[in-house]
Amino acid sequence: MIGFIERIRDSYGVLKYHHTEGVSKAMHLYAQSAKDGMWYDFQFYYEFLRPHKITQIVFIANVSEPIYLPNGDIESAYTLDWLNGYIDKLAKADDLAASLLIARGDSVFFERAFGFADSARTRPITRSTRFSLGSGNKMFTALAIMQLQAQGELRLSDTLSRDFTDSPNKSFIQIATIHHLLSQMSGLGDYSTTHMSARGHGGIAPGVNFELRYYPKEDITFVIHSNQDNGAYDDLRRNIDKLITGDR
Repeated sequence: MIGFIERIRDSYGVLKYHHTEGVSKAMHLYAQSAKDGMWYDFQFYYEFLRPHKITQIVFIANVSEPIYLPNGDIESAYTLDWLNGYIDKLAKADDLAASLLIARGDSVFFERAFGFADSARTRPITRSTRFSLGSGNKMFTALAIMQLQAQGELRLSDTLSRDFTDSPNKSFIQIATIHHLLSQMSGLGDYSTTHMSARGHGGIAPGVNFELRYYPKEDITFVIHSNQDNGAYDDLRRNIDKLITGDR
C-alpha cells in the first residue's frame, strides 16, 4: 500500500485537497493534481473499525472540479443564475454536453440543452436527444423486482437456481439469492473490470445473463460483499424478462 501511495505522488504530484465523502466501507477523496491541474476522485476501501486503516485503492477517476452549491431555494433567480454560469464554465473548460431539466411536480422551472452529441460537433444536443441512463437504470430494475414480489411471482429470498438453470456455476446459484443481486452484495462484481476485460468482453455485455454465463465455474466463490455490481443487475433484468414472457 505504501508503494502505491508513492506511485500516486509520483504520478499526480502534490494534491490540493477539496473534500472527502464516505459511502459504506468506501471513501472518496477529491483532490487536484499539481502536475496537470485536473481534479480526481481517489476511491479507497477502509476498515470499518478504528483506526479505519486503508485496505485497498479501488480506482482513480478524472472528475469535474468539486463545487459547493449556493444556499437558497432551487427556484430562486440567484440559484438559477449560478447554475447557468456553472454550465457555461463546464461547457467552455471541459466541453460538457448534456440536457438538463429541473422540475417540481409538473412545473418545469429550468431547462437547457448544450454541447454536441458527436465528437465531430455536427449534432447539437436538443431537448429530444436520447442518452444512456447508465446506472440510473438500476432503480427501474429494482422497482420491477419489488413489483413482481408484490404480485407473488418471486421472493427476494429465492436462490438463482430457480431461474438461471443455464448457468455453469451450479454451486453459486444454489447459494446466491435475488436479494444479493439486488443489493449488489453477490460478489459477482463488475463486467467492466480488468478480470472480465481479460476474457475479451471489454466491459460490453454480449447478451443476457452476462456474469453467470461468462465466469468459468471455478472462478466464483460466493462471498457476500458490497461492490459495484453491474453484472448482477444484468442478471436481474434477465429474470424480469423471463417472468414477463414466461420463457424460463
